[in-house]
Amino acid sequence: MARQRSYGQFCPAAKALDVIGERWTLLIVRELLLGPRRFTDLQAALPGLGTSLLASRLKTLAAAGVIERRRLPPPAGSWVYEITVAGLGVALVVKALADWGARLLEAPAPGEAFRAGWLALPLAVSAPAEAVRGVRETYQVHVDDEVLHIVLTGIGAQARSGPAPAPPDLILRTDRASFVELSLGRAELADLVTAGRAQVSGDEDARARAARLFSSAALQ
Repeated sequence: MARQRSYGQFCPAAKALDVIGERWTLLIVRELLLGPRRFTDLQAALPGLGTSLLASRLKTLAAAGVIERRRLPPPAGSWVYEITVAGLGVALVVKALADWGARLLEAPAPGEAFRAGWLALPLAVSAPAEAVRGVRETYQVHVDDEVLHIVLTGIGAQARSGPAPAPPDLILRTDRASFVELSLGRAELADLVTAGRAQVSGDEDARARAARLFSSAALQ
């Protein structure tokens, strides 16, 4: 096997790029920040990434302690890859790239892959402390046929793929175009609801907190 390429520099930025600077690597991390994934899940989410290259990238990330591989308990029994505690620091890199790249986004082009989770992830990471401090709630979001959830942990927010594991405190239903506007800070949740482009169910306090989260955490 070829030796992993290195910049050969005693520099923290260079050392980080030795691990996460190769093509596809940060997008693999992005997927795992949304929750544990099987190898086949990563293949489906990253079309164009070959099997051998994916395996190589995963091996590099695991060797650096960014991710780990574990078997799910029965009845699933599948092997999955997931982010480690140390690897969570890379979320800030993904968020910084998303902040910068948001200005390059207009609307999904024909044939361009789209997943609502790709927008929800940096939105959750960027949630300011005052918007989530002491709040423990879960918001389930339906964007057309895609389902994800955002968990407020009391000290931050996390976006995850799939339905909430327990009954959510709030449910938001909207379409792709509206979610793009909402997550990129181009529309307010209340305005989308008034226009009939979004529906929200949950108590009044949860609705107010969700609106504040989407407003304050929107990508700029």
